[in-house]
Amino acid sequence: NSNSGISGQQSLSVNNEHNVANVDNNNGWDSWNSIWDYRANFAATRFFGKKKCIVHRMNKEVMPSLQTLDALVKEKKLQGNGPGGPPPKGLMYSINPKEVDDLSELGKPIASMCRGIPTYMAEEIE
Repeated sequence: NSNSGISGQQSLSVNNEHNVANVDNNNGWDSWNSIWDYRANFAATRFFGKKKCIVHRMNKEVMPSLQTLDALVKEKKLQGNGPGGPPPKGLMYSINPKEVDDLSELGKPIASMCRGIPTYMAEEIE
């Protein structure tokens, strides 16, 4: 029962009241969910097939602002080929193998999403 050859669907929602963006990627066992918490300055991705959360500090120099994301969603420019222009800068991370002990320091949205599953911090590398 493989899901190879099946393309997933991705959606983005923005909650301006809580300063959070949520990205859902639905693709069978490869599905994941990301939260960008602009208030806590952390982003996290929960990988459903691997049952893990990876958290990192948001790099505001390369991540779009919440207002930019909200405008792109409203203009529907995040569908298909995207907004155009140069490709975004790629970032690389090193994942610390030690589990995060206290999820509360990551903000409520991320703590809620990652509660009960192994959660690891990732550090951006040059």
